[in-house]
Order: sequence, then structure tokens, then C-alpha cells
Amino acid sequence: MMAALCVAALPVAAASLTQAERDALLAQLDKSAKVFVASLDGVSQAQWKYKPAPDRWSIGECAEHVVIANEMMFAMVVQQLVKMPLPEKAPQRVSDESVLKGGVDRSKRVQTAPFLEPKGRYGSPAEALAAFQKSRAKVIEYVLTTQDDLRAHGLQTQDGFRDAYQFLLALSAHAERHSEQIAEVKADPGYPKK
Repeated sequence: MMAALCVAALPVAAASLTQAERDALLAQLDKSAKVFVASLDGVSQAQWKYKPAPDRWSIGECAEHVVIANEMMFAMVVQQLVKMPLPEKAPQRVSDESVLKGGVDRSKRVQTAPFLEPKGRYGSPAEALAAFQKSRAKVIEYVLTTQDDLRAHGLQTQDGFRDAYQFLLALSAHAERHSEQIAEVKADPGYPKK
């Protein structure tokens, strides 16, 4: 009887990711990393710096933004979201599919926050790729090992409640979104041939 009371008094353990959720997120992170790396393959210095218009980003600026956003979004998940209290009542959730779809959709231009704007940190594709791969490796290691309850913690957005798992999906989709922007720069008539 006493053992049953002691067990009942223990806090309920947080639910970690299912293996299917973990695998799906790792596959998405791998896919988006491959798309991003491929977008920078063979880019020369002239191409790296080319801007289609004064108010448009160069490939270098897009790449820098991806690295900065990857770091910031990951930090937000592990330092803030997973520590936020659980919602008092069941929130209206956003679907994983809509997070991914919205993350890559370039039909609506979005103004980034000032702290995510590129400042010329990386002088070449190689420098940006090294920083991206280092940052993405931290995210992958976290996904492989975390026991955090990523589905229980999150944030209410204008579209609905997004959990911490979905913020990691959005981080991944963000790299794909800007890979598409890089493709747009490459398609510009003035883009340098070499």
C-alpha cells in the first residue's frame, strides 16, 4: 500500500517525442539542409554578392540570414519554449503540414526582424556553409537525444498554437524558403555567369 502511495505521489514524466515524430523531423532537417547546401554549390564571389535590386538580398545575404535564423529559432526552442508553462486549456493547434507549407511559401513577402538581418558576416559560400553545418548539427543532436516534451510547450501565434516541435519544423522549412529566394536571384537576367 505504501509503495502504491509513493508511486502515485511522483510527478508524471513529460512525454518525449515518439520515434515517428523524431524520424520525421530528422528527415525534414536533412532534406532542407541538402536543398540549402545545393543552392550554394558553385556560387562564385561575384554571384555571392550580386543583388537583383537595391531592396533585394544577395545570395550571401540570404545565406547569412538562414544561419542567423537557424541559431535564433533553435535557441528559442531550447531556452524558452520548452520552459514555458503548459496552456491551461487545450489550444487550437496549427497542423505540422501547414507549418511546413507556410514556411516555404514565397507568395507573400515577409519583412524580417532587424536582429535577423544580414550584416556581412560571411565573405564566401564556404564560410556560410561551415556556420550552417555547425548550427544544424546542434539541432540534429538535440532532436536525436532530447527528452523534452516538445508537443506540450509552445506559443500562441496569429494562426493558432505552435508547439516547440513545430518551431523546429519551421526552422527547417525556413532554409528551404531562402533556397528558393537564392534560386530567384540566380534566375535574374543580370546574374553574373561566373
